[in-house]
Amino acid sequence: MMLGCKASNSDTLTLGAFARYAKIAPTKKKYHRRRNFMAWEHGVYWYVHSGKSVGFAPGGVSLNSADTNDASGNYRLSWHFEQNSNGWRCGMQKGNYGSIQKIAMYYGVSTTTTTTTTTHVQLEMVTWVLPEKISWKVMKGKKVVCSGANYEKWYSTIPTGCRLKKGKYTLECSDSRGWGWSEGYLKVKSKTYCKKFLWKGTKMTEQMIIK
Repeated sequence: MMLGCKASNSDTLTLGAFARYAKIAPTKKKYHRRRNFMAWEHGVYWYVHSGKSVGFAPGGVSLNSADTNDASGNYRLSWHFEQNSNGWRCGMQKGNYGSIQKIAMYYGVSTTTTTTTTTHVQLEMVTWVLPEKISWKVMKGKKVVCSGANYEKWYSTIPTGCRLKKGKYTLECSDSRGWGWSEGYLKVKSKTYCKKFLWKGTKMTEQMIIK
């Protein structure tokens, strides 16, 4: 299943995520979205109200704030299938339903096949003070694998949605004001990165080895 959105006049996908439909909608019962469970799938927190709405966020939400909470708002999506519904969002864009284009969902029949399972690990952002100014990107050679920025929650552990498989990566930690990450850092399991990027500097680079 794929879910996404973009501005109606743009060819660029604003936001998108993948999940197994069976994970986020295991039954066809018409739960109210404010009472339905929310479930993690591949680093994304999903919710669904069958026939009415579906959405996801990187974390920091509750059942009463999935549409409206602005923490990491640029990573949030909420679809409401009725055109005049309130509370929908496409990243930071809210309030003008006609200005976005919804990207179609797809899910197929179950099949039996032989596959090799690849384990991915979650990269988490741990903020301290002034997280609004920080950004980061993970690179494999010259290719950007994933990135993040614009954090709003202080003193928090935030799933980034970046899930890495085994291998070697380069991590670039940046601060737009040159103040360092003010004791914030990234972590994979018990391993921490950019933790020494404290109160001064615009960029720090570290090598990451995921085992």
